Amino acid sequence: MLVRCVAQIDGRAARMSRSAFLACIDESRALSRAVQRYLVRRLYTAEQFVACNFAHDTTQRCARWILMLLDKVGREAFVLRAEFFGMMLGLPPPAAMAAAQPLNRLRIVRYENEELRVLDRDKLVPLACECYEEQRRFVPAPG
Repeated sequence: MLVRCVAQIDGRAARMSRSAFLACIDESRALSRAVQRYLVRRLYTAEQFVACNFAHDTTQRCARWILMLLDKVGREAFVLRAEFFGMMLGLPPPAAMAAAQPLNRLRIVRYENEELRVLDRDKLVPLACECYEEQRRFVPAPG
């Protein structure tokens, strides 16, 4: 295996062997196109992540990532481990936890004991950097 995949949000997942996956791509033009679109979006997301971490402060990045999680998860509360939160923000875990504190104080989110609950999405949106809207245009949420 070239990479290790870790699910951070509870839900369903599946896996298959590399050879089975490649065989499916060979058999289905639709799947092949979907995988190509996914790879382009994944590359864009990685590039955006690096640029965002360089250009914006931690509160803006924190708001952006929380909004992105909301879009993908589709619910207001979920477990978010400090290590993963730190990776998302490009910070060590204690600094990531500190980045959420202004949002906690404003009662926009509650992040404690590794559970994140969004209390007011409408107040969170203007705090996020412009990368959030850019990301949404290029990589729409599921559904």
